Amino acid sequence: MDACATFEHKWSNAFPEFGLALRFLPESSRRERSALACIGFEIEHVALRIDEPQVAAGKLNWWMEELLSMRSGTPRHPLTEAVAGAATAGAVAAPDWHRLAIEAMAQRELAPSASLDQRLAVCRPFHLAFSHIESALFGDGDAHVRADALALSRALRDAVAIDAAHARGELSLPLDLLARHHLPRAELGVDDRVRDAALREYFDALAARMRGLDPHALSVIGAASLHADRVRSVRIARSPRPLVRAREQIARLPISTVWSAWRVARRHRLQAANALHDP
Repeated sequence: MDACATFEHKWSNAFPEFGLALRFLPESSRRERSALACIGFEIEHVALRIDEPQVAAGKLNWWMEELLSMRSGTPRHPLTEAVAGAATAGAVAAPDWHRLAIEAMAQRELAPSASLDQRLAVCRPFHLAFSHIESALFGDGDAHVRADALALSRALRDAVAIDAAHARGELSLPLDLLARHHLPRAELGVDDRVRDAALREYFDALAARMRGLDPHALSVIGAASLHADRVRSVRIARSPRPLVRAREQIARLPISTVWSAWRVARRHRLQAANALHDP
């Protein structure tokens, strides 16, 4: 197993829809697309899941230097080496890579959000920076739709990890949701009917937002992720014990994701074939 495949395996275990989507990617760009997705996973993990500020800052600084080194033709990491091999690698300017790292750093300093709209808005700049890079490299998908889908996926996972966030003094749910359910922030770590009702409403709202996004405006990886997260959100919202259901669902792949990924991949192939035959 080469180094890139090791990262694919790591992130496919965490996001099974990613492993599925890889099977539908064009062979000609599979390695580069997979490597870019893994870079996004790695940077987001450092920004959001490493508790020690100095450790996270050091890793994010390293990634910033590595992305700029890749842009200048001297990558050192196997993932950046793979992305640098893309024929379109030069389409991404140095400031775009720099912005990705800067926005990742900013995600560590987010204040509690008043509403779901505000939460998605403050998360979106990082995901939009990544989505612009993806679009510049591979040309398929709408960067703005992809950023919306990524922000919703993150909101889903943050809510599933509500207990860990509460233990760190962080707030995974918007303040207006807590107010509607008369749920004090100090009691977010208490597993009771009030919290369950708030979580059901929240996951239902996430599912509704996901239904409003066009999967055909996404890459295959993005479409598979959106579909899987929408199905998970619907199932969690319908459960009498949403957090228990969420922990069961988050690492499982809804079987209907296969059909969704195949349809988007087929559409992209047809569009590419038509483009070749256009005069």
